[in-house]
Amino acid sequence: MSYKCAPEDRHFKARKALLETYSNWPCEVTENEVLWWASTNEVPVDVMEFLEFLVEEYDDVFEAFDEIKRPTATILTLRDFEQGLRRLKCTKFQGRREMEQITGVFRYLDPSGEGQVSRNEWGMLELLHKKMVYSIKEFVHFCQRSFGNDLNAAWAVFDINGDNYISEEEWSSVARSCSYFGPILPIFRFLDKDDEAWPRLGCEPD
Repeated sequence: MSYKCAPEDRHFKARKALLETYSNWPCEVTENEVLWWASTNEVPVDVMEFLEFLVEEYDDVFEAFDEIKRPTATILTLRDFEQGLRRLKCTKFQGRREMEQITGVFRYLDPSGEGQVSRNEWGMLELLHKKMVYSIKEFVHFCQRSFGNDLNAAWAVFDINGDNYISEEEWSSVARSCSYFGPILPIFRFLDKDDEAWPRLGCEPD
C-alpha cells in the first residue's frame, strides 16, 4: 500500500499511530526529529530529470523555487514554472513534448490539483534528493562488497560489451544478476547526465 501527499499535508500523529499499532514499534520521537524522504521507485522519469538539473545547478532546491516564482509571489503557477525554466536555461525537456513534460512535472508537485505549487509542496524535490543520495551510497557499498574497493572492477562487470559505456539494459541486467534489489533505474537515470549512457570517468568511446 502506498499513497502520495505534499509535505505540508503529512499527518504525523496518524503515521505514528499506524507504526505503533501494526508494527508494534514504540515511537518516542517528535515530528521535528524525523528524517523525511520520498521513494524514487514510482516517480515519473521527467521529475527525476528535473531533479538532476536542480542538483547540478543549485546547492539547495529551494533556491530554484525562489528564482522561478514571481518576486512578490509565494506560490508557482504552471505559467510561472514554464517561464522560469526558460529563464534558468533548463534544456531537459526540449523537443516536441516539451510542454507536456513540463506540465507533468508541475502536476506531480501539485498533488492537490489546485493549479499552484507552494514552497512546502516544492519540498518534495528535497525529499527525493535525500533518497537518491542515500540510494547511491547504498549502491556504492553494494559494489564494494561485491567487487572490492576499486569501482573500476565493478565498471568492468557492468560494461558487458566493453565499449566504455553502460547502457540501461546492461545496468539493469547486471544489477539483477548480482542480486541488487535497490532502485536500479532511478540511480541509472540520475547518473546518466547526457541521457544516452553513463560514460566511464576519463574514457571516451573509440
